[in-house]
Amino acid sequence: MMKIILIFVFISIAPKISLAYSHFISYHIDSSDVRNRVAEIQAGLLQKDPLFEKYFEKLTSLHVSVDYLELNETSIEIAKTALSEAGKKLSTSSVSLRGFGSLVGFLYVNAFSDDDQPLALIKNKESVKNTFATFGIQTSWWWPYVAHMTLANVNGPDQPRLEFKWFTLLFDARKMGSFEIKSIRLCAWDIPEGDDDYPVLAEAFFPQ
Repeated sequence: MMKIILIFVFISIAPKISLAYSHFISYHIDSSDVRNRVAEIQAGLLQKDPLFEKYFEKLTSLHVSVDYLELNETSIEIAKTALSEAGKKLSTSSVSLRGFGSLVGFLYVNAFSDDDQPLALIKNKESVKNTFATFGIQTSWWWPYVAHMTLANVNGPDQPRLEFKWFTLLFDARKMGSFEIKSIRLCAWDIPEGDDDYPVLAEAFFPQ
């Protein structure tokens, strides 16, 4: 199995900035090790400012995004079929997390393939994009593709106050654990109040 290194860095396009997209495709993170380490980071931030709590990504909804798309009631059903076909073309991979970065109110992680498969995640994204296109569904136009895992999304007037308080994390080289990508999910964009994860409309598991 290939191994992918995830590193928190600055990028020119902030992750998960909504440009009218209603849904997204992602790799769900089900590693208790990763969740525990993220919880430690979030607990440390809460000690600095309790206001952080309302901006954290839920530990149960951690994911690495693959692509974004705008769907309606009709195209959702087509997208489910497209997701199933896309999953058949991908393979299981091991993913590691380390380091921190932030931009425009986001604290997040970026994904990079190792030397054996330097373009693995990009190829996955392009494969998914091309499969959806064959079903008449266009995904996002963003390029270059930057795979990421969001830990916090601070917006509005609280952004300057809170971004400053996670600045020291940008020099923290601690490892954040690892997980396997074994499937892709089609999710609705927003988490309903009281729920622990984004609504999952469909999931396609990779071939064994």
